Amino acid sequence: MVTSKKKYSTFINGELLDLCIPNEKAILEDGWTDWFNDIPNLDATSHGVFPNHVSSQFARLANLAEDNSQIVLLICDKKNNTAVGVISLQNIDLMQRSCEVALNIGRINKKLLDPLAPLEAMALISEHAFKQLGILRVHAGQVYPLLKNWNRAL
Repeated sequence: MVTSKKKYSTFINGELLDLCIPNEKAILEDGWTDWFNDIPNLDATSHGVFPNHVSSQFARLANLAEDNSQIVLLICDKKNNTAVGVISLQNIDLMQRSCEVALNIGRINKKLLDPLAPLEAMALISEHAFKQLGILRVHAGQVYPLLKNWNRAL
């Protein structure tokens, strides 16, 4: 029996998905750069104004380990440990005990996921913020009218 080596290390285990530590395979194999270049999928976000380049994505990845103001994790499909999107806590302020949360899943990948998977990702990262970081307030910036159903779900 051949066991496949996991592409990503799991940081937070979920029921439908895992939140994993980003690495270069997300860029080279699973399309991390492309998630932020898919203009129709970004119409309810502030992304997609400038092109996202592979080189800039590598630079972002390199800076993540040193930046204590954010936690960026890959949303990984549990079945095949493939990265389908990214979720983050940003502007972490331990003095004010607050942060912001953001999520982006590639449009093609949304069709492959359980419909509750994005909500589980938000729950997992929010729980981490409250329990492990001691955050009292998690802000979400979904002010776009296209996201009113997502806001209700949250």
